[in-house]
Amino acid sequence: MVTDYKESGMTKKTRRRVIWCSVIAVVVLAGGAAAAAALHMYGKSVQSDEIVFANIGEPCMGKSGFYYQKQNQNDSRYYYFDYSSKESVVLCNRPNCTHEDETTCDAYFDGIPLLAQYNDKLYFLVPGYENSVIYVANSDGSNKKRLISINGNLGFRLAIADNKLFYEKTVQQYDENLNPVGNPKVSICMYDLTVHKNSTLTKVRSGIDASIRLLGYYNNAVYYMYQDNKKKADPNIDFNEANLSYFKSLVGHQSIYRYDISTGKETEILNSLDKFGISPTLYQDSIFYMTTDKSSHVTTLYRYRPDNNKLQVIASGKDLYNGIIECADGKVFYSRGVFNGKSVTYTSIKTSYAYDLKTGKSTEVKLRSGNDCYSVIGASSDLVFFLVGKNEALTGSTSDLSYAYMNKKDFYKGKLKCTIIK
Repeated sequence: MVTDYKESGMTKKTRRRVIWCSVIAVVVLAGGAAAAAALHMYGKSVQSDEIVFANIGEPCMGKSGFYYQKQNQNDSRYYYFDYSSKESVVLCNRPNCTHEDETTCDAYFDGIPLLAQYNDKLYFLVPGYENSVIYVANSDGSNKKRLISINGNLGFRLAIADNKLFYEKTVQQYDENLNPVGNPKVSICMYDLTVHKNSTLTKVRSGIDASIRLLGYYNNAVYYMYQDNKKKADPNIDFNEANLSYFKSLVGHQSIYRYDISTGKETEILNSLDKFGISPTLYQDSIFYMTTDKSSHVTTLYRYRPDNNKLQVIASGKDLYNGIIECADGKVFYSRGVFNGKSVTYTSIKTSYAYDLKTGKSTEVKLRSGNDCYSVIGASSDLVFFLVGKNEALTGSTSDLSYAYMNKKDFYKGKLKCTIIK
């Protein structure tokens, strides 16, 4: 018996909890270490004049402020932080609303959606197991309405460019206990915001534990990564840093593709990526990724430019931490730590750096203060924003995480003195 997720009898709070736990679980599988997963999530949600890219669980960085959900299960309301006033407000403009009733307040959402701001509109993608929904609202959260309902899980990332919304789609059958039945079918799809037409862009692929990761949009093309496994993982083996080599050995096919919007041509541009500790990131004009050599244990951070097929080494060494790549403010952030004979763990990180895409130079920055760890999530003209968590709390729990900001010039001078966003 295949059960529709929406009809499984779950309450709104239960569905939020299930989806939130699914987000954490997928992040752990992608990152390899639960400690890193809890803080870093899925890269960054960014916006330019033409392109928007959003990740589930991350704030939406806009031109005058950013939208976010607090990092806990007790408050699912959306908030807006204004860059100028440095104040947060609940994302609801209903008169006399107390913001406590989730059935009437505009700030509430059923689930943990992706949020993107494009052309003064907010787009919310709410993924489900078998059915997903995309909503649209005004920039103040008002006039929220359903844009489209889609059969399938719409994944954890979306991109908007040229009035087209791109998203991941996974069609997976489930039994009555929400256990997967058969292999998933994955693809990248597009919803045209002008003519309101939905279509499948890429080839629909299927395989053991098949997954598709939207990397973003650049130069009239969509970039994504496809991966499947040779065989099913042993359910009795825990996914952690000690067993990472076992799970890497399961990888069958892993490649990055470019889909040209004008011609409809799909091209494989990078393959044999099973050496990756973490999935790659498309930021501005480049794809950034890390590999670790199995024999020498040397980790290397690369910059690949699809326009000219050039590959550049940014950093390398046994002490380089192979973690989720952070990109913001025209910089790529990476860290070095203590090599324990096998790898560098997140908790052993000692120094961090900001690689400038324009100058090609790296500057040391501070992302640790006592037990507090800082992950860069974005920047305004004069501020840098962080997700902050405590070292001992980075075990998959999100209850101790919060957002913070500080002066940009001071941060790049090696200082770390932040104000927590309440």
